[in-house]
Amino acid sequence: MNEKRKLMYKELTSLHGVSMNEDEVRKYMYNKLSLYTNEFVYDGLGSVFGKFGNKGPTILIAAHMDEVGAFVAGFKDNGLIKIELLGGINNDLLIGQCMVLKVDDQYIKGVISSTPPHLDKKSEELLFDIGAFSKEEVLSYKIKVGDVLTFENNYFETYNKKNFSNKALDDRVGCAIVLEVAKLIKNANLNSQVYIGGSIAEEVGLYGGNTITSVINPDIFVAVDISPSDEHIKESSVRIGGGVLIRHTDPGNIMPVNARIYIEKVASKNKILLQDYFAKGRTDAASAQYQNSGCVSFTLAICAKYIHSPVGMINYDDIDSLVKLIHKFIISIDENSIKKVRVV
Repeated sequence: MNEKRKLMYKELTSLHGVSMNEDEVRKYMYNKLSLYTNEFVYDGLGSVFGKFGNKGPTILIAAHMDEVGAFVAGFKDNGLIKIELLGGINNDLLIGQCMVLKVDDQYIKGVISSTPPHLDKKSEELLFDIGAFSKEEVLSYKIKVGDVLTFENNYFETYNKKNFSNKALDDRVGCAIVLEVAKLIKNANLNSQVYIGGSIAEEVGLYGGNTITSVINPDIFVAVDISPSDEHIKESSVRIGGGVLIRHTDPGNIMPVNARIYIEKVASKNKILLQDYFAKGRTDAASAQYQNSGCVSFTLAICAKYIHSPVGMINYDDIDSLVKLIHKFIISIDENSIKKVRVV
């Protein structure tokens, strides 16, 4: 991966945007998509999609723009800030971590309180410490209940140059991947109508997958997402660097057999590595499938280590494989081939 491409992945994973607060990411997605199309579609919640092609079946390719984080829930007299979590995060991961609090257009850094072994009693609350000495000082900074927090940026490239790490890999890497696909198809003679972009609030209820599908009414919905690797805790059948995940099932979606067979053929023809995956978390495909009398929906993903934490790790080759697979899938679809993907 060249340095220009790497920069986009760094930029996107470094942006701040928890669920229903994706403004920075939405602006970034719109600006990038504007380089490749001037046709846009939105839902009423903030999802943004660019359109490519004007004939044939309709494909919706969606990455979600939000990340996990927290919000301000109250204040203590000693200047500590009470917080509640947004999205699936293990409490233990937060202790002692740096986070960033968004207040209007400013960012205030702080740390989640922790208890050293020298002290007997641990706090039962999640508390954010910005160094203030009183509730009055905190309020003087215009901090309000409902203001949101995200993890501090921790971007770095691994020593072997094969992977990179940062917060928000789920799903800003997916956002970057769909932008790369948009660039690849911008001048293509497509036999399908393709909508590519970012959905909102997947981490707290799959909002955008539901709403944008009802707007566009696609023949096929593809969620582009990042799934957790468990190779650090057991001998696993999936690993970073092992290729694209075929997500056979998750708690909300079963990949349709016809779609799976079709994707496997596209991958085989283009020498793209695949890994079988059975997920424990849902994606936007779980909400999209119920729209407009039923929509063929599935997820194309790659895995990363340590997602939903202050810093994860993901592999460049896997990213390249997923970009290639989505691109080849799109250009293969026309009025005839769509019948091989659809259930009926």
